[in-house]
Amino acid sequence: MSTVAVLRAFPHAARRGLADWSPRGPEAAVRSATVLFVAAGVIIAARCVATLAIFGTLESDGTSTTGPVGLWLNTVVVPVVLVGLGIWTHHAGPRASWAVGWPLTLGSLGLLLAVNLANHDPSAGPLMFALLPTIYAAYQLRPWPAAMAAAAASVSAIVTTVVTRPGGLRESGVVYFVITIACLVTMIIRAREAAADTEAELERMAMSDGLTGLASRLTLDAEASRLLPAAGAPVSLAIIDVDRFRAINDRLGHPGGDATLKRVADHLRTHARATDTVCRLGGDEFVLLMPGCGAEDALSRTEGIVRGARDAVRGDDEAGAAAFTLSAGVATAPDDGADLTALVAAADRRLYHAKGGGRDRVGSE
Repeated sequence: MSTVAVLRAFPHAARRGLADWSPRGPEAAVRSATVLFVAAGVIIAARCVATLAIFGTLESDGTSTTGPVGLWLNTVVVPVVLVGLGIWTHHAGPRASWAVGWPLTLGSLGLLLAVNLANHDPSAGPLMFALLPTIYAAYQLRPWPAAMAAAAASVSAIVTTVVTRPGGLRESGVVYFVITIACLVTMIIRAREAAADTEAELERMAMSDGLTGLASRLTLDAEASRLLPAAGAPVSLAIIDVDRFRAINDRLGHPGGDATLKRVADHLRTHARATDTVCRLGGDEFVLLMPGCGAEDALSRTEGIVRGARDAVRGDDEAGAAAFTLSAGVATAPDDGADLTALVAAADRRLYHAKGGGRDRVGSE
């Protein structure tokens, strides 16, 4: 996302509301917020104590006009509040996810502005702390809330400079600070989105078979874990094997074998319902997971798949794929087992009975 795109996102902020300021990953955001709160509190307290001990004032260059209120805020209130918030988010865990979105970002920037104004500190040091909630927002929030956080940090820096510096914006480096924040947030957002795209592509590759486009074993495991523990409707599973696939590979070579597997995958897709999961286990072995399908219905459907391959697929096609026949074994939960391992074992036994009985059929025990 470019800087222009980030700026164009601002008008949408008011319409979408504060709900979109929730973190993308609540657990990671809570952990990051805990570290941010505690680290900021400890650093501020240590810096104030060390500076007071060495120089007798909160600013070693003598530019600070910190009064009793600023001193109290710097040395006691702010560190205690920050460390306390860190302890709370740590113990609350995911329950604190609502607080580590917009409340954390805007609250931190507001607190920094109040402290800077109370200290009447014109130096650039305190402004640097505005980078912490801004970087946090860029990593943990969605693009437009991160852009809004950058804008809020910039406004905070400008207000602090105008109020505390006699020369105002003309004699300060606040413009460079604002430019730095804009560039930093833009780079983080773009890097984060590129990483998210890569992660999504890797997940897609892991969840599907690269050759046939069918679901992978990971998808089968996930669907079985979702369906099998549920009480009520039965779930059936068919293991389907290409007969004499090694001979096809020997005759047509691996390109012909791959084309044949794609042809098998297309055949299975045409016989699958929208709720079914068609998976390639590996090699020439496929699985059809059929939720809400009893033993008799599953057997009938699988026999239709085997018969359809025998009747409809004749001869090699133009892509180099061979004609094929199929053998299969069927198992149904809960009768044949309550988990995927048991169903696969039962269906596999029946598949080998089909192969031992002459192939091109659905096996039974």
